[in-house]
Amino acid sequence: ENYLKEIDVEHIEVTWERHSKIFREFWTNKILNDSYSPLTDTDIDEIVLILDKNAKGSTKSTIAVAKVMIPQGVWRRLFKEIKAKKSLRNLLFNILNENDDKKLVDLINELDKANEGQKNSLTGKSGNAINSMLFAFNPKKYTAIVSLKHRKKVIDHFNLDCNVDFENDSLGKKIVYSNIAILEGFRKLGLISNPYFLSKFLYRKLKEEWIPSSESDNYISEDTPIGEIDEEEFSESKSTFYME
Repeated sequence: ENYLKEIDVEHIEVTWERHSKIFREFWTNKILNDSYSPLTDTDIDEIVLILDKNAKGSTKSTIAVAKVMIPQGVWRRLFKEIKAKKSLRNLLFNILNENDDKKLVDLINELDKANEGQKNSLTGKSGNAINSMLFAFNPKKYTAIVSLKHRKKVIDHFNLDCNVDFENDSLGKKIVYSNIAILEGFRKLGLISNPYFLSKFLYRKLKEEWIPSSESDNYISEDTPIGEIDEEEFSESKSTFYME
């Protein structure tokens, strides 16, 4: 309650309504629309500002999903690849629109299999890219804790009920049920809040409890193939590094 008094709740809620609308329209009007081609860097950069606090043009006042740790150039290549591959974009759009948890698990696993071997940062063990997109598309349903590594730390530290084996379960099960575990777990503890506010509260007020101070954040997502990053992209990512 004290944290919510420190922030402009109404402004942030309105911003996420606008962000989600922009992200959804980006999919329908630009990604799925065959007559709109090709995607420009400007098209993509507007969306990355919503997804990633480290994005080009981000400031301390920018409201974004999280520090996704994917360099700008990698984001651009990823969205251009999604646009170019009809099967990939349709599958991903189905994922973003799916409300049934079991079906969502299957769709994400299908995406993980279809994207196997593709060095585009879309799927991988941390889940940063897909989780940031899920939140932006439906910010009332998903946590803004996009890293599966961080989700596990939150779940373990606060002893939340969770049926996920983070070492052996499928990517779909880890993404879907870790999200449920965090949101439902904190509701049971009495923290009934907007998922974005809950996520930021955990980072801004309680982070030292569940992430040991000896652990430092990496500038680059562990899902990003290092061989695909050039020096300019790495420097740009570092220059826009902000706290959650």
